Amino acid sequence: MKKVLPVLAIALLLAAILWLVPSETVVAEVVDIPIDLPQKENAPINEQYYTSDLSYEDPSISIRIEKGGVAYNTPYVIAYVKIASPTQIRRALSNRNGQNAENATIIAKGANALLAITGDSFHDNKQEVGKYIVWQGQVMQHNIIESQSHGYFRYFDSLVIDDQGDLYPFMNASTADLETFEETHGTKIVNAFAFGPAIIINGERRPELTNSYQINGVGWFKRAQRIALCQTGKLEYMIVVTGSEDNGRAEGVSGKATGMTMDEFTDLLLSFGNVQTAYCMDGGSSAWMVFRGEKVNDFGGKKRPIGDILYFVSAWRED
Repeated sequence: MKKVLPVLAIALLLAAILWLVPSETVVAEVVDIPIDLPQKENAPINEQYYTSDLSYEDPSISIRIEKGGVAYNTPYVIAYVKIASPTQIRRALSNRNGQNAENATIIAKGANALLAITGDSFHDNKQEVGKYIVWQGQVMQHNIIESQSHGYFRYFDSLVIDDQGDLYPFMNASTADLETFEETHGTKIVNAFAFGPAIIINGERRPELTNSYQINGVGWFKRAQRIALCQTGKLEYMIVVTGSEDNGRAEGVSGKATGMTMDEFTDLLLSFGNVQTAYCMDGGSSAWMVFRGEKVNDFGGKKRPIGDILYFVSAWRED
């Protein structure tokens, strides 16, 4: 019995030591994703975190999509997104750096995007006057002009997304606005879009609108399909995409959908009460919202291939 006790004590001690020494445990954490990480190297999507056909949630991101909305006799879809790291909001180009347009579903799949929307009609071979475009820290186009006398494309509103995940719209952006942004704000430009218009700034309707007002040749009063990226809080976003008369019939719509003027679209966004910034991406048949590999805003009508997407990814890593 005397010999058994020391042996038992040693065994218990060894068991305690082994318990304290970490083994091949699973390490899980939210990580920052390198700005220049190739889009095909984003973490694969983990199917277990889909909570429904229209929602996803892991410790780094939550996405909730609501369908069935109708305003101005036009259907619309909303996506709410909240992320843990500003590196989760990113931009991807179609094949060959945006030179060939693709369906947004294809671009999204290649980037492992959880949610993707239309970008700004980027095309690497099309150097348009008035555009300043940045893709994941890399300046792709720098053609800002200092006047509005360049024909149909008079100018483009710019949208900067910085390394804090905040949206900064610039109306009729100048070279100085964008070249001095980082010095002025103390943050870095990760992505910059050139389309617009910006329709809500600092929680208020964009000023200076007149009956002849056009941006990028887009008629303010034309009824059309619209899509906007909105910031509603710190690392919180809302995307709204509408239908148009090209979409035919939709539930809750009387006859054919009409589409929305820019004023009506602004009214819709302001009705949600918490929009700080709203910036329009490429609309019409280029308007895509992709979730689970499918076009969510499929009201019918055309599906135009595009050159780029804005998208969200998971930053939750389980090793």
